[in-house]
Amino acid sequence: MAYRTERPKLKRTFLQGPDLTFDGKNPPREYPPVSLCMIVKNEEENLANCIGSVGDFPAEIIVVDTGSTDRTVQIAESLGAKVYHFRWINDFAAARNESIRHATGEWIFWMDADDRLEPDGAAKLKQAGVSGKADVYMCRGGSHGKGAGSADAVVEHFRLFRNGLGLKFHGALHESIAPDVIDLGLVVARTNVEVRHTGYSIEIDDYKAKARRNMAIINAELQKNPDDLYWRYHRAASLSILGDTEQAAADYEAVLADPPPQLNWDIYVYQAHTGLLDIYNNAGKFDDARRILNLALERFPQRRHLAVVAGLFYFGQDELDTALEYLLRAQRLPRESDMLGQAWSPGKLESVLGQVYLLRGEYALARQAFMDMLAENGNTPSRTPPAEYAAAERLFAAGDFDGVCRVLDAVAMGNLPALRLLARAENKRERWHSATANLAQAMALDEPRPDDWVTLAEYVLHTRHFDSAERLCQLALQANPENAQAMNLVGFIAFQQNDAEKA
Repeated sequence: MAYRTERPKLKRTFLQGPDLTFDGKNPPREYPPVSLCMIVKNEEENLANCIGSVGDFPAEIIVVDTGSTDRTVQIAESLGAKVYHFRWINDFAAARNESIRHATGEWIFWMDADDRLEPDGAAKLKQAGVSGKADVYMCRGGSHGKGAGSADAVVEHFRLFRNGLGLKFHGALHESIAPDVIDLGLVVARTNVEVRHTGYSIEIDDYKAKARRNMAIINAELQKNPDDLYWRYHRAASLSILGDTEQAAADYEAVLADPPPQLNWDIYVYQAHTGLLDIYNNAGKFDDARRILNLALERFPQRRHLAVVAGLFYFGQDELDTALEYLLRAQRLPRESDMLGQAWSPGKLESVLGQVYLLRGEYALARQAFMDMLAENGNTPSRTPPAEYAAAERLFAAGDFDGVCRVLDAVAMGNLPALRLLARAENKRERWHSATANLAQAMALDEPRPDDWVTLAEYVLHTRHFDSAERLCQLALQANPENAQAMNLVGFIAFQQNDAEKA
């Protein structure tokens, strides 16, 4: 398939204003009144925390309810919100426009119930409101990826804008005021205000329910134009969650062959590359995965996140030299390159780098990488078992290895006893990549125990990474030339690789 490598040109654009940094210190006591506008349905667990996060920033709170059957409306009213009702018609823009229709403030700020404004966000927004720098202010938003070790999605939204300009939301899904901002030639400023979206940090069943909700909207749009690449991208994203990876891959391929200009290049086009790469990688279609990875590297050569993705891919292929090359490249790239699209959690790069170094036998470098990982998260190594350790030991003895992981996952980083027990539990669960990661961290942060190299080799061998497993066995034999278990593993590896002489 032929791919167009350049960024598509937009026919129209808005007038980009300055990138603004607000410190949140000494916010103005007087600022133009702001209407907080929200659309909600069954958000009794989220609404109070959301509204609480904005503090005294809004002069009024507008809540449009689209059919709640829980206590959402009562909670909104108890918090002083003006509540209106709107029949849900599978159109987020329509509901959002109903909310701003009731706004009386000079400015409008919108949120969802599962959004949280950062602690000093209200103060920064007050500073933005009196700055006079723009008609529209953008805020960064992020949501945690699903699954351990997954990346965060990072986007920007037109969050704060002047009322009375005739701005309306457009788009039944992922609605935006961008079309009107462009038509009116408004000045837009980026800010350092962050809004954390918690709506996708939920249980997988709820995550799939949101995807099915989105599919109803997407399918309605595709009935009008089945070849619309904007909507095919969003179908691919939802189908990936729902497990229909064949159709998702076809949609992603079409999008990457000719990215539509209305699809944000740095956010959605980028995520189309990483989404398709994940599909092919998880399906064992490694040639296709390499093809998409190379295309992504050609289009986004300066993305730190992508360099880590490449390192992870080659690590998964047991091509450690190439993995190391990309991980070291990621270290040299600025974190700001991941301002939009996707970004790894702090320490992810260093964690993978530590594993690569250890499997290469470079112990000192592995230790430094893991120490850097801990520093990124404000941690230090500890030999003291966490409070949860005794319960985890009981679960392990009872054969509840899933329970061990639930108890220790959140507290294992840098904790040597927890890491070792977690590695054993993950091995019992046949999750050998996780077992390898946990034992490698424990070994690098402490002196390896006599059997560690062979145990790690066994974990790695389960992933069919024969070269790395053999290298670990050789390290075990360097420490003890009479290590029978290591010699047996070397023979087994040789047999698997049809090397009769070694066997």
